Amino acid sequence: MISKSDIKYIQSLAHKKFREEEGLFVVEGVKMVQEMLIEYPEKIAHLYATLPWVDQLSKFGTLKCPVSVIDEKTLNRVSQLKTPNEVLVLVTHVCARVNKVIGIGVSSALDVVHHDTKLTKRAFRTTRDSQSSSTRTD
Repeated sequence: MISKSDIKYIQSLAHKKFREEEGLFVVEGVKMVQEMLIEYPEKIAHLYATLPWVDQLSKFGTLKCPVSVIDEKTLNRVSQLKTPNEVLVLVTHVCARVNKVIGIGVSSALDVVHHDTKLTKRAFRTTRDSQSSSTRTD
């Protein structure tokens, strides 16, 4: 069983602000979670599943993330879907790692790159224009 604070935490991840702050997002559904377990097991921060689904986890090998058993009623409360499935996982967002490494948001970093690119293009255009005007003969 999971605590009330865990329930509120998972519910809070429905909001973009909290997903960005925590660097996590929720993946729900059997097929999506199976794909995450196969392709990106290192990105899974926590797995919440019903007891029958937890029994099937051995086919995915050893998991490095914590696994919590959740009953269907609680899963219904934390799910963002109208008809919740048997499992959901909290997944580490790639941008969260970038934010921690460089200390600014990814959008801010992209704005800086975009701004530098504009300046470079302007400088190139100005240089090219001045060169072409000096080579013209009227």
